[in-house]
Amino acid sequence: MIKRKYAGYVWYILFVFLISLSACGKEDRQRGINGYVYEAEQLSGTEEWRGTYKCYGNWLYYMGSSKSLRRIPLREDGRPEGTSKAVVRSIEEILDYTVDAEGRIYCYSATADYSNAQGVEVKGGTLTRYHEDGSVDYTFSLEDRQTTYKYLHDTEGYLAVGRDGRVFLLIGDLVLVVDEEGELVSEIDISGIRSDVEMLLEGEDGRVYCLVLAEHSNLYELAQEGDSYRPQILSMNGMEGRQDLTFGYFYSSPGGILYSGTDGVLYRYSADKDSWQQLLRWNDSNLSRKMDRLIWLSEGKLLVGYIQQNEIYLLSRKRVDELPEREELILTCWDTCPSELEDAIIHFNRDSEQYHVTIQLYEEDAWLDTRLVSSNPPDMMYLRSWDVEKYATKQALEDLSPYLEKSSRLKKEDFLENILKAYTINERLVGIPSDFLCTTLRGYPSEVGSQAGWTLRDVMALTEKYPGRKLNNRSFRWNLENLCGNYIMDTFIDKENRTCRFDTEEFRCFVQWLGEHSGSLTDLNYVLETANPLTATTNVRNIQEFLMYVSRPEEGTISIGWPSPDGSPRYKGSAFHTVGILSKSPHKEGAWQFIEYFLSLEKYDTMRSISTQMPARRDLLEAILEDALAPDIKGSNTLSQDPTAPQMYPKWTAMGYADMEGSFVPSELVYYYATQDEVDSLLEMISQADFSLTSALETNVMDVIAEEAVYYFDGSKSLEEVTRIIQNRVNTIVQEN
Repeated sequence: MIKRKYAGYVWYILFVFLISLSACGKEDRQRGINGYVYEAEQLSGTEEWRGTYKCYGNWLYYMGSSKSLRRIPLREDGRPEGTSKAVVRSIEEILDYTVDAEGRIYCYSATADYSNAQGVEVKGGTLTRYHEDGSVDYTFSLEDRQTTYKYLHDTEGYLAVGRDGRVFLLIGDLVLVVDEEGELVSEIDISGIRSDVEMLLEGEDGRVYCLVLAEHSNLYELAQEGDSYRPQILSMNGMEGRQDLTFGYFYSSPGGILYSGTDGVLYRYSADKDSWQQLLRWNDSNLSRKMDRLIWLSEGKLLVGYIQQNEIYLLSRKRVDELPEREELILTCWDTCPSELEDAIIHFNRDSEQYHVTIQLYEEDAWLDTRLVSSNPPDMMYLRSWDVEKYATKQALEDLSPYLEKSSRLKKEDFLENILKAYTINERLVGIPSDFLCTTLRGYPSEVGSQAGWTLRDVMALTEKYPGRKLNNRSFRWNLENLCGNYIMDTFIDKENRTCRFDTEEFRCFVQWLGEHSGSLTDLNYVLETANPLTATTNVRNIQEFLMYVSRPEEGTISIGWPSPDGSPRYKGSAFHTVGILSKSPHKEGAWQFIEYFLSLEKYDTMRSISTQMPARRDLLEAILEDALAPDIKGSNTLSQDPTAPQMYPKWTAMGYADMEGSFVPSELVYYYATQDEVDSLLEMISQADFSLTSALETNVMDVIAEEAVYYFDGSKSLEEVTRIIQNRVNTIVQEN
């Protein structure tokens, strides 16, 4: 009887454990935080809203111009109604404004002088408090005050309302505190914490904070001590381990300071608990994490603004179980999700009635490896270059070829062959990039020759011909991987026999040569200012950069390309935004629907922006280059004798270019169209680009060489000792590979 009871107890525990695993898996696939999401609704009639939005009571305030503050009434549900009207007009520019709980308006106006070479000089001005109807309550003069900023904030960060009707005003090294009667009661010295940029923020219960933006951002509460105030640094409890505080954004809120970071989560600071707590995920709301404005309306409502898209959204909190049921597709990304992919996810989620893609971030490969073999793996994975071989060889990634064959929207022939070849491992296509760029080396024809193509021996001969000059401004580590990676793997490693020969005079001479001609030695990723380098690395992301640096270079340089074993022209190709399907995904068809949607986007138009890259789809690339050939003829030429004569408009312009040393050279560059020879040359470069992905073996070998070579360069060890250690470490890696 006892044994039976014990056995039954064990089975019960096992059953509970399995149920808990099932529940955990379900929870991993649920949207929301603590069972809630904030559903987004785009508001209409917001086109004229400018500057910083602020909401107090039943009013939403915004800048109508730099000297006019307007407001529009809000309904109880947070939606605007009626028409807006000006409530404050100022003679001087309004640098900032805020509103207190009683509806009184505070405006900081001053004269800004932009002619100062050191920055923007702000002189004098006033701090004025207005009644809710716009009539003046008091005016505090700033006649003798002046300071200089690197740049001015966009009507925010200089004013904050505190407790007891006090208002805080940031002016350079000081924060002035003005009381209910309009009298100066305190001057807070913040010179000890100032850095690049400072801002004032408002928190819960009248708390005022000073945000210091620098390499590492810090947030200070301006805490009252008797009759004075002192900055006290705020803890980051609840956001431990986050390294992106400098890249996120803090927002004032009467419900507690808000922070939106690169992890796509909105946090709220609770002063009572002294901790940051997750409020929502932007992905759950089908919104981008890169908003421009964020306004707290109430515990369950927010306003979010995107200036560039001219879109305002009202967010309302809802229970997850109140939302329409959809299958959750998990897309896992390391550290952050690229903007291009995030934007596609947002629109896919809005359009699909069957699926919702949820972004899941990770920062440790071990975590991902564990999830991939779990009972609830992700469905898709944003592939980094070093992920492809690692997971493809283990067949953890699905072969996309059958999906392409069945697709009515895409086929294999739609994409550049050399890109798909790089993502084909063991005859299985594991990823399809959406865009790419090419990288070349360039130099002066009198030094590197007039034709593209050379070997690494040619590169070495070039440095012998011009002793004392650096090869480029890159580090030893960078050159090791990018310039010499293939040479090292082919020359010093025998993969077939699993042997290597780094403890040789040939390799020691190579280390000495590369170290002597690299821009920096011990800094692994540092780009050093180098005078008169022999070559320069140049990206060709689009037709404009091809014109600027290859076909019409301002410095008279030539694109010679990367060294290849036989000296034929070779360029480095880098592909981006590749999503793979996990072999264990329970939603493979849904995952393919998203990938197909993403790759089918007609997002490149004529690609006249210098920041864009080239599409991997042939039809999009052909359309871009066809457009590049056609002159842009519009209107009439008023300068001509004939008013009906057409005028040619430039397709691409640039304010300057990067010279051989990597410095920006101001110059007005205008390009009207590309010639057929230039388009053909760009296509030739693309066809000669090598998109091969770095293998795990090569990455590990380069890591060892770079790590150990530092001890030779800093004088800690002899070159013979260093190469002996490299030989032993790499030999172990090769044997285990």
